[in-house]
Formats: sequence, structure tokens, C-alpha cells
Amino acid sequence: MLSGISILIGLAIAWLTYSRYAINKQIGKELVIVEKDTLVNTDISIREFARYARSHNLRCDVLQSIAIIYFEDKIITIVEKDDQTILYIQD
Repeated sequence: MLSGISILIGLAIAWLTYSRYAINKQIGKELVIVEKDTLVNTDISIREFARYARSHNLRCDVLQSIAIIYFEDKIITIVEKDDQTILYIQD
């Protein structure tokens, strides 16, 4: 009984760790590929982008449904619209 509970807890911890790793990896890729005059659509929420920015010591300003992340030499605006998150670089 105790070993069964331990296995379930171990699996839950492994799944949470892997899912966080996968989300962070996807966020990193999307921040790299966003370019001027190019929109990037994703299903990841602004809250996850803000968490990523804090954990990677990036400057991030969040205002309701808009976030601005300063990544490398880019200033990336992130907007949530209709269950989609859109990343772009303003002029």
C-alpha cells in the first residue's frame, strides 16, 4: 500500500518536473524565433511567460492582458487574444 502511494507520488513529481521543463523549452524557442514584423502564436499563457522571465532574470512588465519582455536585444510584446497568446516586436 505504502509503496503504491510512493510510486504515484514519484510519478506525479516526475510529470510536473518534465512538463515545466517542456514549457520552458518551448517559451525559450518562441522568444528566439519572434522577429520584427512577424507574429508568433502560442497556447502558453502570459503568466507562464512572466514566470519564465523571472526565473531567467529577464525584465518583464505585465499589465492585465499585455506583457513586455526584454530578451537579448529585443523588446517583445505579448498579448492574449481569444485563447491564443501572440508575441511580436513593435517598431
